[in-house]
Amino acid sequence: CLCLLFTLCGPVCPLYAPTPPRSAFSVARTSTMMGHSSRLQDKPPLTFDVEYVNIGGHFNKSSGLFTCHFPGAYFFAFTVGKHPRKAVSVKLMTGKGEVQAIAFDEDTSKRREMQSQSLLLSLHRGERVWLYSQQDERYAVYSNQGRYTTFSGFLVYPDPEAAPTSQDRTQL
Repeated sequence: CLCLLFTLCGPVCPLYAPTPPRSAFSVARTSTMMGHSSRLQDKPPLTFDVEYVNIGGHFNKSSGLFTCHFPGAYFFAFTVGKHPRKAVSVKLMTGKGEVQAIAFDEDTSKRREMQSQSLLLSLHRGERVWLYSQQDERYAVYSNQGRYTTFSGFLVYPDPEAAPTSQDRTQL
């Protein structure tokens, strides 16, 4: 009887141990995105076509959106390729379009360069995170089969107040 096991083992019983929350993704682009208009009011996410890992399925590569399912501290990192003769400006966005980090290079030389950024964010359930590339014709994000542009994120520490307690587990 499971009740007997719980009584003998108490709340540390392995049968009642909660599954730790898991959330991680890593994606890449294999094509260049050229800016074309500065008149866009919205900030559409940069989309991706290669998925290295998507534990939990919380990142949608077609929409470019990560949705937080487990509140806590998340680590995000992105690397973008700078197109020759174009500037690059990619922002990590949250919520209603708040900029949290930026990778920027205004140099329009013919060199191909890389820019990277990383940060730790505290997220609540339902919050979204995405990358936005400046849409002006002076800007571009470079990538090809070499996958110069990548985006990754993972849960570092779940919020202990959002984790199920032993009382919650006894009611399962």
